[in-house]
Amino acid sequence: MNGIFYAADIIAKADESYKVNVDEIIPTDNGVLYIYEDYGSIFDTYIIKGGFTTKTIGSNYVKAINYHTYDEFMHDIDSIIYLFNNSVIPISSEKLFYQQIYISIFGAIENYLYNVFFNHICKDHNIYAKVLCECSDIIEELVRGKKKKMIINGNDCLDKEKLFINTIKFIVYHNQRRVNRLFHSAFGIDKCISSIEADTDIRNDLVHRMGRNINGEDVIISKEQIFKLIEKVELIAKNISKHS
Repeated sequence: MNGIFYAADIIAKADESYKVNVDEIIPTDNGVLYIYEDYGSIFDTYIIKGGFTTKTIGSNYVKAINYHTYDEFMHDIDSIIYLFNNSVIPISSEKLFYQQIYISIFGAIENYLYNVFFNHICKDHNIYAKVLCECSDIIEELVRGKKKKMIINGNDCLDKEKLFINTIKFIVYHNQRRVNRLFHSAFGIDKCISSIEADTDIRNDLVHRMGRNINGEDVIISKEQIFKLIEKVELIAKNISKHS
């Protein structure tokens, strides 16, 4: 197996009863299916009569739908709160510490947004096609050259799926315009992350200007701001979890 096997699910050691209601039976040589290049579809379930093995398998070769994204997000938030409440920071470093905590909260929500979006798209071909149609301009902005035409106008195929999956990795998940449109298309949620738009501007000052605003003035983050932001991102994640 030199390629990557893409699948919604793989069922191995299947008996004859699984032959009912399958779309296609793939013949093999001597009962072994060899994969020499990327194969399959993220929307199909593959039923295997015998066993399933690969030459190499690991985290770089397996991307599965994660049904615990919300729990993982809440764990990340709890970790940030624990760090904030239990760290002993010199007064001279307190400003920077508060800024880094603020940035970490964005890291938690952005990681959640990517994972929940990936999961939601890849488990339903109709949602995948809907997002690809309604948000084609966003996808085109992130895809270069000849691949643009393939992902928007091409036939449904593994190459198109792979390109889409790789493209959504590069979405900046605090970008208001893109994320609000993508999540409205995929989940039916209006203004998904609009509640943190002003906070995102602060985040950008912290990340890109070492804690100063465009006028060179220090951005001071308070404890109240930190916990208000946590409250906002928890509400965003909770709302999405109801639709996923």
